[in-house]
Amino acid sequence: MNEVRRSLVKICLCSIPVEGVGTKLDRGRNEAPLGIVPKVAIVSLINWMKKHGYTEEEYDFYDIDMLYPSDREIESYFKTLNPTGEDPTVVGLSAVVSTSYQQVKRIARIVRAIYPDAWIIQGGVLSAVADTVMLKTEVDVCIVGDGEIAWVNFLNYVKEYNTNQDWDYERLKKIKGLCFIDDKNELVFNGYGPRIPSDDIAYPDYNLLLKGLKNHPEMIQNYFCPALKTGWFNFDPRSYEPDRAPMLAGVFVTKGCVAKCSFCQRSTKGYRTMSLAGLEKHLKYLKQEFNIGFVRILDENFGSNKAHGYAVARLMKKLDLLWLAVGVRCKSVKREDIKFYKEHNCSALKIGVESGSQKILDIMEKRFLVDDVFNAVKNCIDCGLFSPLAVMLGMPGETTQTAQETGAFIGRVHSIMGVHPKYTEYDLFYALPLPGTPLCEYGIQSGFIDGSVDGVEEYMESVTNAGIYKRYFMNLTGAPYSEVLSWDWILRLEASRIFRQNQKSQTSLFVINKMKEAYEDGTHNVYKEDRQKVYEESKKTNKETNPRLKLKYSSMKFTIITRFLDSIVGGNLFIDRIPRRILYPLVKYAAFFEFVIQTMFQKNREHNLFKGKARSKNIQMGDDIFNKSTRSLETSLRKAVRRNNNEEPMAVTEKNRRLLMRGL
Repeated sequence: MNEVRRSLVKICLCSIPVEGVGTKLDRGRNEAPLGIVPKVAIVSLINWMKKHGYTEEEYDFYDIDMLYPSDREIESYFKTLNPTGEDPTVVGLSAVVSTSYQQVKRIARIVRAIYPDAWIIQGGVLSAVADTVMLKTEVDVCIVGDGEIAWVNFLNYVKEYNTNQDWDYERLKKIKGLCFIDDKNELVFNGYGPRIPSDDIAYPDYNLLLKGLKNHPEMIQNYFCPALKTGWFNFDPRSYEPDRAPMLAGVFVTKGCVAKCSFCQRSTKGYRTMSLAGLEKHLKYLKQEFNIGFVRILDENFGSNKAHGYAVARLMKKLDLLWLAVGVRCKSVKREDIKFYKEHNCSALKIGVESGSQKILDIMEKRFLVDDVFNAVKNCIDCGLFSPLAVMLGMPGETTQTAQETGAFIGRVHSIMGVHPKYTEYDLFYALPLPGTPLCEYGIQSGFIDGSVDGVEEYMESVTNAGIYKRYFMNLTGAPYSEVLSWDWILRLEASRIFRQNQKSQTSLFVINKMKEAYEDGTHNVYKEDRQKVYEESKKTNKETNPRLKLKYSSMKFTIITRFLDSIVGGNLFIDRIPRRILYPLVKYAAFFEFVIQTMFQKNREHNLFKGKARSKNIQMGDDIFNKSTRSLETSLRKAVRRNNNEEPMAVTEKNRRLLMRGL
């Protein structure tokens, strides 16, 4: 038995990049079009450490996500953390998105070379593939779900009982929320750990965040941006008041989500509201120190607790801050709620739409009707709030018909708004199965993704840094690529057509003009990419020897048709008048022709980064779901994959692997 020790342990927390080009990172972020999301998870971990007796001598924070250091710079940093004597170093890697797998692997490899005996811990949603992470990288232990209590309990274990990575599996098994490989080579996961009290959930501590920037304190400004550059506040006359401070900050006021969408990764269990007193103190600090006049509420489900939502709105009014919420469930807000938010300085509410097809909403397990979404968005418009739309294509069961239904939905919304869809450029994504979701479970069960450790790693490497754009998707629908590749064009054509048929302008001339101005100067959509710039950056940074690790950006060759369609689709009156039976097949085969040319002449083609062949035995599972005409939630993807899981006996490792893959 190890002698009980209470010596100094050097602990380092690192933020893993959530985006980037390639596997090498550029030197620093130069701009942040929406403002970088503050490292709330790391701040919360450090606060919990301090509450339980850990001192500043024992921990450090290194903001890799903001700094984008080179391998050499990372090595230099860690060499300054020499532990005293034989004390081990504990390095925590915060992987808030699962598409950061390759970055975790890279940074863990650097740490291991410097500190062979260090404990390397990884938290965040990437823990959904914990067995792959621990078997294929230098990571020793993963934390699943809320990490504060599990993290401190593990640090106490290291500090008191452990020397040089001597594993005491029985002690480790008592720490809820940990995942590790035991001495029998089994994946151990003994359930989610307890959660800290709501009052202890931390707001961003910018002094702490500043510490993570090392010799580049000027980068603290990347957490903020001019509000009118986002495009969301442009349509509110109050944004142009002469005394209004110009900068925008992102904050959380709740943690978690009340929904269980089958495509969505969740990082925390349950739904909790945060301290209003803490929020007021935090907002006053932001106003004073960073010239903040606008606030973007980053919650997954703002307003699900109505009393808390109203209290937040009153506080925004009291502090004279204009605000918006990026995640609102349509069933959580009624017309009177929206009116109240408007009167209390709200400029925009982003209602979770995803699809205009009831069939797809059921598969997503949204638990509401298309009319529920439409009425919520209509109420926003009627009350004078901007309500940007985000839709997703490519879920299992998607067809050309469901894509048209979603396009028609967008057209109906914009007809009420009185502004053509091209002037708002709603966000349009293709479904990408990420670990911790029923969608990914379906991908594995259907054989699109190889579920072995090696297969999962290959998939995780391929999605490193991937966004949810058309360039990155997996065809889980069973539909031919000639159809899948045309769905975004058909959706846009249908939206424009329906808009012209049903236009009922209720929007003020001010708003219409502001939307047009935003469209013309490019601020209508901050996510819109400069493809040539991205490609040039990728050429500089993709220098790894393994070609699988390279992001597959197109080089602008063989994209003539795509660029032509971009220029004519949406807003062209002549195009809108062409009958569907003629226009839609032309668009379909034009897009597919470009895809075929790309596959012939380019390794890194524009579309469908991930291909797989489904096993016939599990495709039947999909057929059973998607051929049903009922709206019952029996059609949901979650129930389908769980039903399939229950049909076969599983060993301990496989059982835990599937529990993690299922997520929260």
